[in-house]
Amino acid sequence: MTYLELLRANIGAELGRRSFHQKDAAEALGLSKGSFSAKLHGRGSFKVDELIQLARWLGVPFSRLVEGFDDADEITSPLAGAQ
Repeated sequence: MTYLELLRANIGAELGRRSFHQKDAAEALGLSKGSFSAKLHGRGSFKVDELIQLARWLGVPFSRLVEGFDDADEITSPLAGAQ
């Protein structure tokens, strides 16, 4: 799994554990449901401040959202070479 896939899986798992919906998380972040959904499904990227806010809203440490990154197949951003 890539780190982005892990991130999306971790967010989805935490939402599911709490029986929260994407709409709830979107509202907590001040995003539209469509924007949150796009980010969760890889059609956009979460900003670090959004992830911090999401972790606080979920009541989990930030590290829970990035759990498994050390073992990810791809650790560099696909945008790393873009200027």
